[in-house]
Amino acid sequence: MDLRFYCFVHCYLSPIQHGIQAGHCAVDLVTKYMTSSKQIAADEAMVLEWARKDKTFIVLNGGNSEMLVATYKAAKKSGFPFAEFEEDHESMRGLVTAVGLVLPPEIYKVERTEDGNFWFPGSKPHAQGSRTYDLLEILKSSRLA
Repeated sequence: MDLRFYCFVHCYLSPIQHGIQAGHCAVDLVTKYMTSSKQIAADEAMVLEWARKDKTFIVLNGGNSEMLVATYKAAKKSGFPFAEFEEDHESMRGLVTAVGLVLPPEIYKVERTEDGNFWFPGSKPHAQGSRTYDLLEILKSSRLA
């Protein structure tokens, strides 16, 4: 399916820390969605497919702490598999340093329409108020780390 792991990392960290935090977040994502049951939910299947087959990381500048909170809320609302990584209390007082999601092409390849919505050929438009709109706004406005 060509899944990708998009990770938004705190802007005050160094470039090497962006990669490290994205790795921590990816591990948290995989462990969050792993199951010992025989039935695998759709989110779990998506994460496993990404981890086994695709393995693509896209590391983005996630902005400051408030922006990462907004990204976390948008990720949670979107319905896609996501995780956040926070440092321990002793290191950075529990600061969230990364938020990551596994996304399919119909999300990361969307185009903005003239009316401000997002569209991918063959799918419904992602209009304002939809579960994915806030995430798409953040995704399309973020730069590579």
